[in-house]
Amino acid sequence: MAAADCGEPLVGVRTMAALRMDHLLADADGAYARVRQGVADRLVMAARCGAQL
Repeated sequence: MAAADCGEPLVGVRTMAALRMDHLLADADGAYARVRQGVADRLVMAARCGAQL
């Protein structure tokens, strides 16, 4: 199956205070910390819900 770009922007999660990043496997370009905006939104929501437990 061919992959297609959905047009959703990539965002860097390293600067999002709600998310903790492990820099152990970081690459020089920082691509390890870029995800689609919708994914970033869901990660932040999950981190906030987990912090309330």
